[in-house]
Amino acid sequence: MDLDRTTRDLAERMATQLRVKGTDLTDVVSRAGRKLPRRLRAEATVLIEAQALARNPKLGRRVDQARVLKAERRLRAYLDRLDSGSEKRAEILDRLAAVGFVVLVVAGVLFYVLVQQGAFR
Repeated sequence: MDLDRTTRDLAERMATQLRVKGTDLTDVVSRAGRKLPRRLRAEATVLIEAQALARNPKLGRRVDQARVLKAERRLRAYLDRLDSGSEKRAEILDRLAAVGFVVLVVAGVLFYVLVQQGAFR
């Protein structure tokens, strides 16, 4: 099992589907933040730690291959279920709601100022 290739593939896929930037799995997981559930962040941490251990010839034997495969399967299953279209729609709706709130606040302040100056008497 080539752990470097596996983590690189997962990082690319996560970066694409979660729409975050990063070159390796560590960057992508740290930038994903709340887009990646806590239990899957722990699975990604298992892969990151295994990759670090595998770089050292003596410590590479300590890597739990079964645990690494399980973590990889869980991350891939999550990415398969993920619908990036709904994420984009939700982000657009969030931005529209924020803009609408700002417009509403500005209109309220403007109305208050006009009432204080006696524009509606």
